[in-house]
Amino acid sequence: MVVMAATALVTGATGFVGAALVRRLAADGVAVRVLVRPSSDTAAVEGSTVAVVRGDLTDPGVAARAVSGADVVYHLAARNDLGAPDAAEMRRANVEITRVVLTAAARAGAVAVHCSSIAALGPTPGAGLAGEAHWSESVVPVEYARSKREAHLVARSLAAGGARVRIASPGGVYGAGDHSPLVDMMARVVNGVPLGYVPRNRQSFVHVDDCADALVRVGGSGVDGREYVVVADAVTFREFWTMLAHVAGRRRPLLVPAWMVQAGAHAAPLLSAISGLDAAYVHDAAAMIRWDSAYSGRRLRDELGWSPRSLADGLGDVVTWLRDRQRGGD
Repeated sequence: MVVMAATALVTGATGFVGAALVRRLAADGVAVRVLVRPSSDTAAVEGSTVAVVRGDLTDPGVAARAVSGADVVYHLAARNDLGAPDAAEMRRANVEITRVVLTAAARAGAVAVHCSSIAALGPTPGAGLAGEAHWSESVVPVEYARSKREAHLVARSLAAGGARVRIASPGGVYGAGDHSPLVDMMARVVNGVPLGYVPRNRQSFVHVDDCADALVRVGGSGVDGREYVVVADAVTFREFWTMLAHVAGRRRPLLVPAWMVQAGAHAAPLLSAISGLDAAYVHDAAAMIRWDSAYSGRRLRDELGWSPRSLADGLGDVVTWLRDRQRGGD
């Protein structure tokens, strides 16, 4: 049984995962408050049980007012765009806002669920699957991974000091409603334009609705100070693209050679030309997928009863959504 909060605050509610979390909480009857920037479009999360608070997320006073009365604070606000040119802005969004929001939650005595990333934990070694104890001394050399690691350490420090912080670290989140560059490549495969990239390294994935379910479970039944890896499957991108093509009823995709991805920055212009994606994004994406990032998500299953869908089932949802979008449905 999932223990539900009566009142929850969500930051990052207008993002892909945040919106799914708000929908899940509202459907379960939780009174949801969302803290967003003054300019944020909240149409996707507005509802009769959702209250919108607008303000500067770096302002401790704004954060204190937003968390007041909340049983659980879900902190998802972050920048996760690869190829972002402004490292200082990435750090402000991912580190400083984390410090402000989690500190406000601690002072209010609320449970705080910090949504981190397996990118913060670092590359995984060997042929097995890593768990929550894994912490690599190496970090993927992109600003997103560096800033998420620093934010993860902020959350750990507050938990060590007695704050009621729980950390959830999702893998690559996919699903209907995503508008990342990865989805553009997935749409090509679904539409019969066979092109994908094929590093041999394993990556970990989770469907957006299963990620939201995991966050709810961590917030309701998790243990203070505990960390939870949120992944359902670990596969190579060769397996990912091949499975997507199979689910879509398309022929096996033509794959960019692994050596080209492994070449990283040197091959970014060529990969950008082939894929049609921004060169800065390609540079960071290639850096991210050059490393194994293979995790199990076993703790969530064993301790909190989490039961995510398989990658094949999740990709089926995406294929349906992409085809509906092409017909003008969404």
